[in-house]
Amino acid sequence: MTTPDQSSQDNRPTDPTDPRYYAARGVTNELEQQMRADAVKAERLLEEARHAGELREYIKIAEPAEEIDRKWANHDSAAAQADWAYLNDARHDWSRAPGTMERLYEQVIIDRVDGVTDGMSPAEWRSQRQAREMAGHGDWPEMRGPYSVEARRSRPTSVADPASPNHYTDAADWTEQVMRADFARVYRLDRERNQTYTDSEYVRLTEQMHDISEPWVTRSDELGETWRDMRWLSCGSYGSRGEYADAVERMEQYRRDEDPLFTRSANQVGELTGIVRPRRSTAARPRGEMPVSSAFAAARTAELAHGNAFSGLSANAFATSERKGLAR
Repeated sequence: MTTPDQSSQDNRPTDPTDPRYYAARGVTNELEQQMRADAVKAERLLEEARHAGELREYIKIAEPAEEIDRKWANHDSAAAQADWAYLNDARHDWSRAPGTMERLYEQVIIDRVDGVTDGMSPAEWRSQRQAREMAGHGDWPEMRGPYSVEARRSRPTSVADPASPNHYTDAADWTEQVMRADFARVYRLDRERNQTYTDSEYVRLTEQMHDISEPWVTRSDELGETWRDMRWLSCGSYGSRGEYADAVERMEQYRRDEDPLFTRSANQVGELTGIVRPRRSTAARPRGEMPVSSAFAAARTAELAHGNAFSGLSANAFATSERKGLAR
């Protein structure tokens, strides 16, 4: 028997020339949805025209593609013009230098898992993902909803499992519980990724990490900042509980007031890394006030974001990158 949720999935468009195809990939603006669908239509027309036997036939097939290009290049919206130009540039880059673009793409999704998202605008990142898909170098997956039926089915339910929202009985609300469970899953994937021997497996696991992280790192509230803090803490090497406590204390210096959310975050990372003993009690702690904005997270984001945008980068620029995780 087909459930309503399954029926909804079955009705999702699978043709990238359908504007609705992009709604499930995080494109909420109808104008942008249409632009992306038109880009695929134009690409397919030009590909068909290249196989034309006569010049007259080529012109007949290619003319609609040129009309699409003129439509967006001269659009009334300056933003639409800029998005169209960026998408065309990205398509050309993926066509001319796919190897370099694949390495840059991997660098960016690694940064994004850590919460660094300001290297390019959301529309530019979507254009990179679409250009990659159009070039045949990987699918642009649907955006994962952390509260969707699919996400719930993929999570364990045991209170003892850190990848289960039910593990976090001290959280302020259900959203925080879900975020912490997703963070634990990303942490596990990260450890698994560090044990891989092939580039393809490394990239596959990185993309899984990104799919889980994306809904959280794109938030502009305290949970987005919390994710960045937790990723920074979890990537450190600590020889003792004292070293970990020192790292936590340095981050706390950037906070004006006591921050219960950060305290819970530091405890979770400590448990995941094995530095802090797992909790024995499931009693909920007092909620306290919502935390203030993290100056440390903002500074760390700016530091990591330097030089990670695709635009203007070359193979030589990539060779100088010091982002860890790429060399393996």
